Amino acid sequence: MATFSELARRVKAKYEIAGSDMKTTNVSGVHFYSVDEQIERCPMIYHSGIIIIVEGQKFGYLGGRTFTYNPQHYLALGLPLAMECEAHASPENPLSGLFIEVNPAIVSEVALAMGMDHTHAEADVLAVEAAPMSPEMSDAVARLLTHLCSDIESAVLGAGCVREIIYRALDGPAGFALKGLLRQDSHTLAVAKAMQAIHGDCAAQRSIDDMARAVGMSASSFHRAFRQVTDDTPLQYVKKVRLTQARALIVEEGYRVGAAAAAVGYESAAQFSRDFKTYFGITAVDAQRTGTPFARTA
Repeated sequence: MATFSELARRVKAKYEIAGSDMKTTNVSGVHFYSVDEQIERCPMIYHSGIIIIVEGQKFGYLGGRTFTYNPQHYLALGLPLAMECEAHASPENPLSGLFIEVNPAIVSEVALAMGMDHTHAEADVLAVEAAPMSPEMSDAVARLLTHLCSDIESAVLGAGCVREIIYRALDGPAGFALKGLLRQDSHTLAVAKAMQAIHGDCAAQRSIDDMARAVGMSASSFHRAFRQVTDDTPLQYVKKVRLTQARALIVEEGYRVGAAAAAVGYESAAQFSRDFKTYFGITAVDAQRTGTPFARTA
């Protein structure tokens, strides 16, 4: 079978991917991305899913932990997380990878077929982990890359390959990061609902009491569970999401700084400027002036 790098080149040709780009493939929930420039450590939002690097290397940072993922290691995320990212890439040595969305319904279906029930899920654990690529996982990834190069194979075989990769992830050492989605009564599910609301409307003014009430928890239990799952307090997480979305508005959509601040819920432009500089290491005005690029994907 062809190497990951050879298969990556074929996928790039199929989907006309050049430079730093990300494309949705013909297999539902599967995206292929490529980076051809060094990305210094910077904050970003990682979406829930399985991230598989087929060439190059990336690092994710959360709290005091470092997650390394490369052709020998994949990353599993059960929930969206505000993390920091660093990528090593150049035009001569690009970074390429797959992002596979995690559908809770499919996770539950696969887990049921594996004989798991909701009691197997570990509650209130950090919803991210890197794990070594087993030979079986590597083989499934190679087959998925091959299928992506053919419209017919994508339609007929792609979904089954994705299902197998989810199975391998659930059955592997990073499986706990996905298993929290199985417990309908777990605090992890409540945190997931709160995070979904934050991502859906980060500009809304929410107190911890408001967020806890919306998911049927006490404020103290919600605060503790949120911190255990994301390594952030709820209000810290809201701030990170707001700043990340404001950065995209400024750099990618040409918003003026004040307009971006207001769009994500900041009532004070001065506070927004301070928070932006602290979080990104560059002022919002400089980001607007230079169009400083940031990583867009996990």
